Amino acid sequence: MKKFLTNILVFSTCLLIVSYLGDLFLSLYVKKSNSHAQKEYPIWNDILGGTVNADLIVNGSSRAWVNVSPKLISEQLHVSSYNIGIDGHNFVLQNLRHHLLLKYNRKPKWIIHSLDLFTLEGTGGLYNPDQFLPYMLWNTDIKKTTLLYTGYSSYDFEIPLIRYCGKWDAVKTAAKLFVFPQSSPPERVNGYQGQEKVWNSDFDKAQQSMKSFKAKLNSETLALFENYLQDCASDSIKVILVYAPEYSEGQKFVPNRADIIAVFGALSKKYNLPFYDFSKDPICYDTRYFYNALHLNKTGSEIFTAQLGDSLKQHKVLN
Repeated sequence: MKKFLTNILVFSTCLLIVSYLGDLFLSLYVKKSNSHAQKEYPIWNDILGGTVNADLIVNGSSRAWVNVSPKLISEQLHVSSYNIGIDGHNFVLQNLRHHLLLKYNRKPKWIIHSLDLFTLEGTGGLYNPDQFLPYMLWNTDIKKTTLLYTGYSSYDFEIPLIRYCGKWDAVKTAAKLFVFPQSSPPERVNGYQGQEKVWNSDFDKAQQSMKSFKAKLNSETLALFENYLQDCASDSIKVILVYAPEYSEGQKFVPNRADIIAVFGALSKKYNLPFYDFSKDPICYDTRYFYNALHLNKTGSEIFTAQLGDSLKQHKVLN
């Protein structure tokens, strides 16, 4: 019996070591990809690697990372800047990025927080879950937040390799990068990537599938957002609330849009924060500057970034 138990212990130890080494290999190489997981790895690598260290941070959803150019902001305002906008996620995941940014990087002086109709929604399915794969093992910060969504289980964070089961695209990406090192640079520069696109049919399809879309406000997400604003104030980080341009006809598609904007306005007054709402800007009435109702194309984003920079400079917000 003693020999049997010893064999079991030795086998289990060897299995654990092999699993851990396999996990280490996959995680090391998959996060080198500039294309897998919708190009999010370079941003996670910068945040967790402590290489952001910018004075001004742009946070938000895809309406942050495609709409606000850190390069143009830096040139206008003479500050270092970085865009940590995360595609497809509301404030719950945006807050995780903020938390990890402060944990591993120098504290910023200012945060431009890009708002949208989904900022204060609740959690649901975990969008683009592969972006967390290489960073998950024994990471309590990522575990605490992502388990609020459906997608991963506690075992995925505790047992090496298990989360890679069925993730064949990620496995193949890691193997490919081991054999053929990546030579192309990240497409997102300081977190931003202008979209070289023209107006598409997304809005027409939305109108055909539903008469309207009602934005939802989740009380727990709202409370989390308020805690974030309070914490930033305590850390002497100035938050600037910004609502980027949306196509005018798309605005009409959301009957309670004004109510959501009013919540953001109320928060700006409650916490004495600047709030720039570009909903009525002339750019909102011209599809040449958008690729869908919610997102500016590269031309539109550069025009908007310049306008935002001018507003911040005129009102001396960064003084």
